Amino acid sequence: VKEINLLLNKIILILSASVFFFKRRSIFFVLEGPLKNKRRVSSMLKSMLNQTGNKSLPRF
Repeated sequence: VKEINLLLNKIILILSASVFFFKRRSIFFVLEGPLKNKRRVSSMLKSMLNQTGNKSLPRF
């Protein structure tokens, strides 16, 4: 049961992160260059992963 919960948490986190990314992507591209955009998104995802406290999550 614990492994299933961890898997569900990973899927939910990835889905919410990608939804957030797609909502914000156009704003980021208007305000910043693509490289800065990538850095901002990856740092945002890393902070989200750190908040879960689950080190087994995949790296982006």
